[in-house]
Amino acid sequence: MIDINYCSQKGLCDTNQDFILCKQLQDGSCIAILADGMGGLQYGEIAAATVAQSIYKILAEHNSVDIRELLAKAFEQADIAVADKCKALCCKMGAAVTVLYIKDDTANYNGSLKFEITAKRLYAASQRVL
Repeated sequence: MIDINYCSQKGLCDTNQDFILCKQLQDGSCIAILADGMGGLQYGEIAAATVAQSIYKILAEHNSVDIRELLAKAFEQADIAVADKCKALCCKMGAAVTVLYIKDDTANYNGSLKFEITAKRLYAASQRVL
C-alpha cells in the first residue's frame, strides 16, 4: 500500500485551478495525476478536472503491458475530452498535466521516464540515484 499526501494552493486566479487525483487500483498499482488549468484561459478548473479524470479512466479500465502506449492513449483521450468541453462551453481552455504510475517496483512519470524503486531509493533507468 502506498500513502500519498498532497496539498494545493490557489495561485493568481480567483479559483484554485489545480486538480489532484491519487488512487490505488485493484491490481496494487498506484496512479497520481496533477493537472493545472492554464492561466489566461477560461474554465481552468474544469479543464484540469476533465484532463485528470479522463486519464484516470483510461488507466483504470485498461491493463496494458506497455505503460507508455497506455499513457499515450490516455493523453490522447484527455485532449479529445477537453476539446469537447471547449466546444460545449464555446471557449478556449487547457491544462498542464503530469502523471505518475507505479506498479510493482517500477514508476513511470508521464510515460517517458522509467524509474525502479529499491530499498526506498528511486533509480532512473540510467541507474543514477535520484
